[in-house]
Amino acid sequence: MRRFLEALPEGERRFVALRYEQGLSQEEVAEALGVGRRRVRTLERRLRAALHRALRSVGLIEPLKRAWLGLGLMLGLGAGGAVR
Repeated sequence: MRRFLEALPEGERRFVALRYEQGLSQEEVAEALGVGRRRVRTLERRLRAALHRALRSVGLIEPLKRAWLGLGLMLGLGAGGAVR
C-alpha cells in the first residue's frame, strides 16, 4: 500500500490525505484542492480502480474479499451487506 501511495503524483497523494487521512467530504476536498466536486468524484473512482489493479497484481484481491466477507458475517451482515 505504501508503494502504491508513494507512486502517486503529488496532487493525488494530497487528495488521499485530505479524503482518507483527514476524513474530509468530497465537497471539502474539492474546495481544498480548488477543483469541482465532479473532478473529486472522478479522481476517487480512478484511484480506487488503480488500487484494485495494484492489489490484484500482487495477489491480494481474493484474500481481502474473503476477509471482508468474514468480517461482514461476524458483524451480522449478509454477503450483500444487508443486516440480518
